[in-house]
Amino acid sequence: MRGLIVGLGLFLTGQSAFAADWYVSTKGSSENDGSQASPFADLDKALDRAKDGDTIRVAEGTYLGRGNTAAAEAKVAVNVLGGFADDFAGAPDPVKHPTILSGDNTAKGLNSARPRLRIKTRKGDVKIDGLIFDMAPRNSYTKGDKAVVRRANPAKNTNASLDSPTLSVETGGKVEISRCVVVNSTHTGISLKLGSGTARVHDNWIVNTAGIGLELLSTNHGKDSPTIVADHNSILFTWKYDAFGTRGGEGISVGAHAIVTLDHNLIVGSDNYGIANGRFNKELKILDNRFSDNLGADYWEGDLYLKASELGDAKSVSEVKGNKVVTVPLNPDDSWRKKYAARKIIDRNKVEAGINATNNLSNRLRSLLGMNLRAGDVATDAEMHAPPYPVASARLVPTTDVGAGAGGGTTATAAEPEKAEDE
Repeated sequence: MRGLIVGLGLFLTGQSAFAADWYVSTKGSSENDGSQASPFADLDKALDRAKDGDTIRVAEGTYLGRGNTAAAEAKVAVNVLGGFADDFAGAPDPVKHPTILSGDNTAKGLNSARPRLRIKTRKGDVKIDGLIFDMAPRNSYTKGDKAVVRRANPAKNTNASLDSPTLSVETGGKVEISRCVVVNSTHTGISLKLGSGTARVHDNWIVNTAGIGLELLSTNHGKDSPTIVADHNSILFTWKYDAFGTRGGEGISVGAHAIVTLDHNLIVGSDNYGIANGRFNKELKILDNRFSDNLGADYWEGDLYLKASELGDAKSVSEVKGNKVVTVPLNPDDSWRKKYAARKIIDRNKVEAGINATNNLSNRLRSLLGMNLRAGDVATDAEMHAPPYPVASARLVPTTDVGAGAGGGTTATAAEPEKAEDE
């Protein structure tokens, strides 16, 4: 009787009492059955087979996606866990057994609008743990890898760089995203859209993003707002979307209609804002975070541009406590560091204000709206913008404790997804 009751309850909530385990290894085959003894060769096949509540375990190695297209999607609530040894023995260790999801920019069939991994379903629990996302091989760069190139160049056999979130999770239920490394994103590092339920995003490194590091949104406009906690993440070096543009460059972007807590995160080197609250979320708590070298402001909402020490003046925050500006002793990759130190930051408003504008309908409209006018031809690209950062160095841990950010190893060991009782 107990098994019948549990099974009925899980049926009514959309969960399966007979959740399956799937296995993926670079030594596997697409013709295998996905068992531990006969794993699939890539994550895509496992996502095709998975159903609500299933768990996919991915062994160490580099995965380029089906046909090297660097895009995988599931429309069911599934758990994806990385960091396993080839034989899947022992607990997952993302440092010892790196599981890398990447791509190949010269591959046919690439679609810049498709995330590297997307989980999209109306409801259900999702867990993502121990994966490394390296978009550098998927993106296009200038000669010498000085700057990211967003458009395709068929003559040079290069595709457009990724123009969607690297990791996208959209569901309603219980979500956990942990111990991931997301590097060289050219849109958004991690995007979470929660319709209901709760989510925790913790102990992740989001490094060298041309756009938004971590995006926390709600798709629920009703009475029961979802709850999202983002804690102990390191969000480092977030560039503007492009060198001349004004959008992007935000470490954490918070939407409306969710109860959001930001706790003990380390946010360093945002071209615009450490935390952007552009939708004026009044259910936002900002607790014990550490900020360093965020050029626009540590926090932004509307016409307020605040330092961490001024966060108590924010209008759309429910609680503020213990936030600090710190000097962060990081040791980034040396070749990348030299490029970063020599970068040229373009202020679009200053450039547009100092040019000879053309007389056209667009500029007449901009004048009526009180906006700066645009010239017909302006050099807009910095020589260096978001060059690729080496994935092997992406777990940037401060040499001294600053009281926030992701852990240096496997200290934040994630628990296995809960199993349904069937007896």
